[in-house]
Amino acid sequence: MPTSVNGIGTGFYGEAEYRPDRSFITTEWIIFLMVPLFPLRSFRVVRDRSQSTYAVVATVEGYRVVERIPLHRPQVFRTYLFTLGSIGWWSFLIWGMSATLTIDNPKHWFFMIAIIVTLGPLPLFALWWFRRGASRLQQ
Repeated sequence: MPTSVNGIGTGFYGEAEYRPDRSFITTEWIIFLMVPLFPLRSFRVVRDRSQSTYAVVATVEGYRVVERIPLHRPQVFRTYLFTLGSIGWWSFLIWGMSATLTIDNPKHWFFMIAIIVTLGPLPLFALWWFRRGASRLQQ
């Protein structure tokens, strides 16, 4: 099972090919600062709440491996696409703010925080939205 410390190690990323038994394909990645870098292997897994870890600041979902499968290339491609798109989006926001707003001006602080809070999580919202649609299809 994947393990990481402070976002460095391995982790499951991506979900594909849902089945009626609620299993799906995910890939174990080498991660650095929670960013997936290199895919290691793919598995068909089911979420297992008995193996989940709950802490004050985070929740780690537990999984039960149903089967190990060959590296699922379409799912790997989508994970790379999402990661690069997210990095591009956040880079664009930072570049846009640095080009138009100055940290020295206290009036700009409000706009910088508003932009980060409202537009920063947009890739994560999109991910939630697509997962929601995929889980509805399997029911």
